Amino acid sequence: MATTTRFSYAEYLASYNAGDEAATARDFYTEDVVLEAPGLRIEGREQLAGFLAQAHDGVREELVPLAVAEQGDVLLAELDMVFDVSKDVMTPVGPLGPGRAVGRCLASYTLRDERIASFRLAFWPVGQGA
Repeated sequence: MATTTRFSYAEYLASYNAGDEAATARDFYTEDVVLEAPGLRIEGREQLAGFLAQAHDGVREELVPLAVAEQGDVLLAELDMVFDVSKDVMTPVGPLGPGRAVGRCLASYTLRDERIASFRLAFWPVGQGA
């Protein structure tokens, strides 16, 4: 995990934004992590790392926190998702062409043993809400 024994959302975002999906998965997700988003359910650390690597093919994504709230083992975050796209791609916020686009999401994380055990995402279309 990161340099502290307590989960740090800032360290998680820094790792995610660095673009090394395997390292982020290893350091911040439980082995049995579950991701749920509209039309999507992924189970397992390796499967999630593979999904993220595929989703970031041709896309540099940066998560920018707008608001974060944490209580116990639950963390909620409103995030801008800044996409720098090098080719036509399909993303959770819709199809994107080359250039920069900003979308927004709401993320609900459940932590276990100072790692992300599950998270649910909801998205606004690019240009709406961001």
